[in-house]
Amino acid sequence: MTPLSDMRRWGGAALLLLALAVGTGCPAKPARLADPTAPPSGYQRQIMLVVETPNFKPVAGAEVSIETEAPTRLISPENGRGRTDARGGLLMVFEPLPHYDEAVLAGGDVLADFPIQARVTVRRGQQMLADRVLSDRETFARYADPLYQALNRDPEAGVSYYNIILP
Repeated sequence: MTPLSDMRRWGGAALLLLALAVGTGCPAKPARLADPTAPPSGYQRQIMLVVETPNFKPVAGAEVSIETEAPTRLISPENGRGRTDARGGLLMVFEPLPHYDEAVLAGGDVLADFPIQARVTVRRGQQMLADRVLSDRETFARYADPLYQALNRDPEAGVSYYNIILP
């Protein structure tokens, strides 16, 4: 008997065993490992807004509104409105989308900026105390050339501070 005739004899059973061994449908996706050349997904930028008087006393209870520009998304405070605490602070959490530098991709490098553009308005009652533009940028960099790998960097993970000193 030849292998071909053997296969015909066992026909359906062999195909069933083959299907079970190989799997059916779409192949399962392998577990995704962390890619060291990719910027972090879902990166969030935390910035503590601190509002103070010219003699550095905190301005507690001030109403703050934050309006972001695309591609930045504001996570907190909800609806872009919050109030400073007893220390004049308000934690703002942004989710900026990465902007890739496509010119360096051909060389194997990965550079991505995480820009934030927001307008921060501080009020107390009907009185506007401050109206400022917050412009922030964090960078992710991975260089393919070992000579430049010391310049690799991740975007800031901790809380940064943005002070507004009232006039």
